[in-house]
Amino acid sequence: MSVYHDAAIITLEHFSADELVIVLLTPLKTKIKLSFTGIYDWGFTPFSTQNELFDLHVYDKRVPVPQTVADINDIPESYLQAIQEYDYTLVILDASVGMGGFVICEKFTESILDTSPSE
Repeated sequence: MSVYHDAAIITLEHFSADELVIVLLTPLKTKIKLSFTGIYDWGFTPFSTQNELFDLHVYDKRVPVPQTVADINDIPESYLQAIQEYDYTLVILDASVGMGGFVICEKFTESILDTSPSE
């Protein structure tokens, strides 16, 4: 099972047209920061009272986006071409409940913010 399964989206920060940060809280209370820079575009479903992921998927020039994934997530063909042509990364936040969606960016990084249990 993925570390992202049942992780809650607790923060969404849009610092500029070029930078987006999403913070997740895993069931084991680890905070994971997802950073996106060089944003090409994104599409999200509405943020709700519960926002939990089923999983997170990453695609790029080396790991092409399957057509079924593009269709399910409403990724336009022009975006798929941009991923190949400009070496963008596509990150899909596959929601169990609440907010989900995709981000297409030049750079995607993941980092652990906090591994101590919440009190």
